[in-house]
Amino acid sequence: TLAWPLAPAASAAHPPARTLSGHHGEIFGLAFDPANRLLASGGGDQSIRVWDVQTGRVHIILKGHTAPVRTLAFSPKGNFLASGASDKTTRVWDLQTGKETVSFSSVFGNIRAVAFSPDGEILASTGDGGSLRLLDWKANKELKAMKSGFGINHALAFSPSGSVLATGSSDTHVHIWDAFSGQRQTVFSGHEKAVLAVAFSTDGTLLASGSADGTIRLWDVRTGRERGVLLGHTGEVNAVGFSANGSQVVSAGSDGTVRLWDSGTGRSLGILSDQKVPVWALALAHQGTFLASGGRDRNVHLQAAAIPRTTEAQSGNAPVIPRDADVGPPPVPPPLAEADFSIQPH
Repeated sequence: TLAWPLAPAASAAHPPARTLSGHHGEIFGLAFDPANRLLASGGGDQSIRVWDVQTGRVHIILKGHTAPVRTLAFSPKGNFLASGASDKTTRVWDLQTGKETVSFSSVFGNIRAVAFSPDGEILASTGDGGSLRLLDWKANKELKAMKSGFGINHALAFSPSGSVLATGSSDTHVHIWDAFSGQRQTVFSGHEKAVLAVAFSTDGTLLASGSADGTIRLWDVRTGRERGVLLGHTGEVNAVGFSANGSQVVSAGSDGTVRLWDSGTGRSLGILSDQKVPVWALALAHQGTFLASGGRDRNVHLQAAAIPRTTEAQSGNAPVIPRDADVGPPPVPPPLAEADFSIQPH
């Protein structure tokens, strides 16, 4: 059994800003454990590093993948870690022993996204080929395999209730699935290029999607209404997430920036960091206001999810283009309609 001399959870609420170095390849996957004590990172060097958030020290390096690690997810209790990689495998690791407990192989290519259901019983996995698999990882068996036929699934997220799954696809749409039946429920249409990231708000009412078209779109999950389009990134939006209280959205992109937005108004709150090289991965703390990001520079950056006061005056310059989008298969171009909020460019 591994020793985990971790800082108390309360002291991990606001860890110091720091850069975590050690990977020998680009960072593609990041995830905090539920207690925000651990941060897992995976990347092009085929390894997974698990860090103590408070001290910045590496507790364990998990090895077994034979190609870049592209996605990571902690189980709800935080004692297991799931990973997906370009070696066509989805793996689960026991963090008490550091051993791989199960591995699922795919006939397709990259595994691009994995996620545990909120109750921890199901592991979802998706990627190249458009196949979405629901796995009983404890029993080492596949429950369902939904072949979407929509190209590559870049992103995946469970709703907080666990009843719904969202996938982001190369076909430019967000697909909504019933997590129990495996049936596709509806489609969110509006992006002009591949959807690379999806995230639910903590109360499950909003969905954020990031795209290769450089935009972030906010959707009303219940009605399918598009709440607005967030503009500011000058390249692909590779990752999105909501703050713990759901009031803010954080995004990371190929333009090197990590940006903060108001989820209620869609207003840009400013740039959290500019790494000058593409940022592929982002993870937000489950409590508190801090995040981790990583990308081409091979480092993991821990920082507060807040804009320094000296830059507040420069924020809010990115416009929101509001639009109402029809939802439902087959997807149709969204008509213009009165929007929930409207912010004009300065």
